[in-house]
Amino acid sequence: MPECLKGVEFSMEKNGPDLYIKAVEKLQLYVSTTYKNGADVRKSIKQEKTISFTPPELDENAMATQREMRKICANNTIKREELLEANLEAMYEVVMSICDPVLKDQVHNNESYESIDERQDTLALLKIIKKTMYSNGR
Repeated sequence: MPECLKGVEFSMEKNGPDLYIKAVEKLQLYVSTTYKNGADVRKSIKQEKTISFTPPELDENAMATQREMRKICANNTIKREELLEANLEAMYEVVMSICDPVLKDQVHNNESYESIDERQDTLALLKIIKKTMYSNGR
C-alpha cells in the first residue's frame, strides 16, 4: 500500500458512505500526484466513468501543416487514452489493498467480480464498493 494511503480504508462500518467519500478523495489525490497524466485518472474516478478525449476537427480545406498538426494531436490523444487505461488497471490493486477484509469478502462474492477482476476494471470495482458500503445496514 502506498505510504500516502496508510490509514485510508474502505470499511463496512456504519458510516460507510462518509468513509467511501473520504477514501475516494484520498485516491484521487494519490493518482493525480503519482501517475503520469494522473489528472485524467482522477477525473475518471470522480465521474465514475472513463473520460474520453476528442482530437481537434480538421477542415477539408486544411493546409498540409494543419493536417500534420491534426495527425500529431490524434496520436497524442491515442497515447493519452492508452495511458489512462493502463493507469486505471494499475489502480485496481491499490483499491483492493485499502478494502477491509469484510468488504473484500463481499466484493469477491459479487456476481460481477470475476469479470471485473479479469479486466482489472478499477471503475467497476469502485462501483461495487460504493454500492456495498452505501447499502450496509439497510
